Amino acid sequence: RCLTEEQLVILHESQEARAQLPHSIKVLQPRVGERSIANIVAKAREHDIDYLIIDQLSHVEDRMGTNFRERRDRHADRVMELKGLISDSAHPIPCMLAVQFNRASQENKSRSGDQHNIADSADVERTADIALGLSRSEGDRINQLMKLKEMKVRRDSAKNWELDWRFSPFTRFAVRNEITEV
Repeated sequence: RCLTEEQLVILHESQEARAQLPHSIKVLQPRVGERSIANIVAKAREHDIDYLIIDQLSHVEDRMGTNFRERRDRHADRVMELKGLISDSAHPIPCMLAVQFNRASQENKSRSGDQHNIADSADVERTADIALGLSRSEGDRINQLMKLKEMKVRRDSAKNWELDWRFSPFTRFAVRNEITEV
């Protein structure tokens, strides 16, 4: 889909605003054959990044010599290798692994997804220090809101927030209020 002229102006203004900020964001998109956990973490260390965000665990390549029949086993191996590589150093790297909710999360329209709705959740649950979920109803979308839910917090009690989420003239979000469930 093509952007309108107005959307292009907003995009370019946002890029300029981001370029003026003191910290840069490096987006790496490894080629096929360079998408193993070891390669991703090595590249992050080479670029001396402050934190690592990995999207699409299903696109990460297996270690040489591994042969998994089940996707669950493949993801579990990737997550455990990642946790070992980012933790086993004098300079650990904070990491966020973006995962999707499974189809079952869409069945109950009145609630956002829960931790058991994370695709291949058992593998993620075992290793996650914090599991977060973002959700948005049609009403939230109209009012430029999004809900941020802590689905699992290893060292504290979980909290939830309502976020003010705006995309114009650039992406901005802020905590509007904490949600206290009764």
